[in-house]
Amino acid sequence: MEETLTLVKNFLSKDLFTLFDITFTSGDLIAIPLIYVVGIWLFKKLAHIATYRLRSSGASADTIHLFKRLF
Repeated sequence: MEETLTLVKNFLSKDLFTLFDITFTSGDLIAIPLIYVVGIWLFKKLAHIATYRLRSSGASADTIHLFKRLF
């Protein structure tokens, strides 16, 4: 098990390329898109919760539509 973890750690910390004095590792290339996707999912989830709260508080359909267009 420890050998497997060492292999994964070595893979994620392997330097792939350098661009403008910034070294990118394979872990960076996995983490950056993952953070982006999770951020989009979280933003959409929060917007969904907000529109649900607007609906339950009795907001007009135009207000909800405007909120959805903004977010």
